[in-house]
Amino acid sequence: MIRAVVLAAGLLATACKDDKPATTTGKARALQERAIETLEKHEEDKIKRSDENEQRHAAEQAAAEKAAAEAAKVVEEAHAAVVKLEAEGVELSTEIAAATKKVEAAKSKTETAEAMAVLTETKARYTEHLQRLLAARQVELRAERTKGVTISKECQDNPLAKGCM
Repeated sequence: MIRAVVLAAGLLATACKDDKPATTTGKARALQERAIETLEKHEEDKIKRSDENEQRHAAEQAAAEKAAAEAAKVVEEAHAAVVKLEAEGVELSTEIAAATKKVEAAKSKTETAEAMAVLTETKARYTEHLQRLLAARQVELRAERTKGVTISKECQDNPLAKGCM
């Protein structure tokens, strides 16, 4: 649009050169110069906006990478917590098996009652442990979902490429 105005002003200046006195030619030249200045300013603004967009995009990209790194760290921590709780669960299962054997091996009512108390307490700890394990797995899954997905440059360029669908 602005280039068309510059071109029209130039044509007007050329056409008026022979026809009219110097005032018309001067006005046309002034119009052409103003159009050129506007065009140059428009181009400078366009470059400035482009630079600002690039800077904003770079800042957003850096923030996204930082968030992805933090999310990956959270996923690793959650996974470590789940693994630790699973190991504790194995230990508690072993304790339950040992307490059950003590109940079976008890010879008197007193020994049976003591073994049953230990077994009941161990089962209660195991139940509490299972609840913590379930909560830890939910945290791990939530962290995994919020971590996001990285799309390779190849898939961004060609989503239909092999391995991108």
